[in-house]
Amino acid sequence: MAVDIDVPAWDFKNKHVDGNIFKAGRDFISSESILICAGRPEFVDTVDLTAIGVVENASLVQNKQLNQLYEIGSRLAYIVPGRVFTQVGLSRVLFNGPSLLKAITWYTNRYKSDAGDQGNRQMAGSPFDKKGPSHDDPEDDGHFYINLYSDFFNRPLGLCLILRDSEDDSYGGAYMENCYIENHQLQIAAAQTVIMENANLRCTNIIPLSAEELGDIGGGGTTPTYPD
Repeated sequence: MAVDIDVPAWDFKNKHVDGNIFKAGRDFISSESILICAGRPEFVDTVDLTAIGVVENASLVQNKQLNQLYEIGSRLAYIVPGRVFTQVGLSRVLFNGPSLLKAITWYTNRYKSDAGDQGNRQMAGSPFDKKGPSHDDPEDDGHFYINLYSDFFNRPLGLCLILRDSEDDSYGGAYMENCYIENHQLQIAAAQTVIMENANLRCTNIIPLSAEELGDIGGGGTTPTYPD
C-alpha cells in the first residue's frame, strides 16, 4: 500500500519505509496458502473447480506490445500500447495418479461427453494411453495424458489462482480464461528422485477475483474437487 511520507524526515537507518505494515493485521502470502485449480473455459463462478496438487512451480507472465514512435522535429517519443499476451507455466511432479495434462484438462473431460471419447482410444489422436493396465474398462481412460497432437487438447480450459494469507483470510485471485496448452515437457535424469512435467499455456483473458468472491472456497465452504 502506498503511503505519504515526509521525504526530509526519511530515516532509512532506523525506520521502515511504511511503518504501518504488519501493525494492522496484515500477513504474508506464501506458496502454502495459494491454490491452483482448473475449471470452465470462461469464468462463471468459483463452485466448479478442480484442485491441482503437487505443483512445485507456477508462473503467470503478461507481456504488452509497446510501439515507440518518434517525430521529426522533436527528441521526445510517443508510446502506443498494443495487445497483451498472457502465459501460464506449471511444473508438477509425476506420480501414480493423474498426469499434469490430465489434471489441468480434467474439468473438460468430465463435463464434455465427447472430450475423451472412449471409442477413439485406439486412434492416433487419443490423448491418453492406448493399452494401459485397465484398458478393458471403457470408463477408465488412464492417468497418463501425453499426446498433445490429439484434438482433445484443442479445447480451451480455465485456470484459477486463489490467494490467502497466513491467517487463512481471502486475499484475492485471478481466473485465466480460454487457456490452450502451448508446450509440454517431461524431464528425466538418472540422478533425479522424482520426474517432473512442465507445461506452458496461453490464455485470452484474466479476470481479477476479489476476496469476497473467494471467501466461500475452503474453510467450511465450497471445497474444490480432485481428479481421480
